[in-house]
Amino acid sequence: MPFSTATLSVPKSIDADGSMSRYLDAKPGVRTEEMQVLVLGLCKTGTSSIREALTILGYNTYHMRTAQENSPRDFALWNQAMRLQYPHLSKAYIPPPPPSPPSPPSPSPSFSSSSNTIQPPTLSDLEVLLAPYTALTDLPAALFAPALTTAYPRAKIILTTRPFLSWRKSLLSTIWAWYRSPSYCALAYLDPYHIGPLQEYLRLFFEVFCGCDVGEEGLRERYEEHNELVRQLAAERPEMFLEFDVREGWGPLCAFLGREVPEEAFPRVNGEEAFHARKRAVRNRVLVRLVVGIVVVGLVAGVVWQLGVLWWGGVRWRRRHRVVGEEF
Repeated sequence: MPFSTATLSVPKSIDADGSMSRYLDAKPGVRTEEMQVLVLGLCKTGTSSIREALTILGYNTYHMRTAQENSPRDFALWNQAMRLQYPHLSKAYIPPPPPSPPSPPSPSPSFSSSSNTIQPPTLSDLEVLLAPYTALTDLPAALFAPALTTAYPRAKIILTTRPFLSWRKSLLSTIWAWYRSPSYCALAYLDPYHIGPLQEYLRLFFEVFCGCDVGEEGLRERYEEHNELVRQLAAERPEMFLEFDVREGWGPLCAFLGREVPEEAFPRVNGEEAFHARKRAVRNRVLVRLVVGIVVVGLVAGVVWQLGVLWWGGVRWRRRHRVVGEEF
């Protein structure tokens, strides 16, 4: 669902000392329903399936795919939030294109545009992105578990998990393969509206999560650290916490959320084949736009050249006609 009630200012480059001005200084959206469910498991733990399940149960759910649909706006905001929460990130940066005109600064004092202080996102900041939604899952949100649980203290928390080895295999064959693909690295510079912001986010994610080291030992440690962090965040409200494997189906999920079990089967989506099909579709759309752009530019250039030839031919004819007339 596109988010159209908030605007953001033009992103600014990172200063030499690593500081930056926030461009999350945007007017938060108007929330009409309370945030109810935070699914804080990492990507490739069934987050696409649970997104579909929550949608069937009546929740308006934010997911990585939502950010892609709202690109470049959402990735511009998430990338800024990543840099604010993780100031150690490297300064290599693919800037998103200028978005809509800037709105007045948020009333939150911690988000003053004149301040270069590194601070994690607050409720006001998160609402710029999440105000229309009643549930969220997957990246980018999973890396902001402490901020989200603080901002939405009445939301139920779900930690999606799966066996580590199958999770790592899925991560490497999908998201890591996308990030490391030479064709997508090239397209990031040719398409600053969609693939560019996405590639920048993936770079920040892997740098934050594992330092771009996807070896088994280090990745296992980071996977377990993340899951343990979510468990600790939920420890003060155990009745509002569910650790869930999507293979368990509707039963535990509906019991936890207090919803009736739907008649339809629990959704199973975003397998490796479906992921790569969507990846190819994204690439093909970008290539079509590039080809159409080149053709349009070529046609315009051809028309301009032809008009120039006709104009110059007319000038030469008038000059010759005037000279001939004077001779007779």
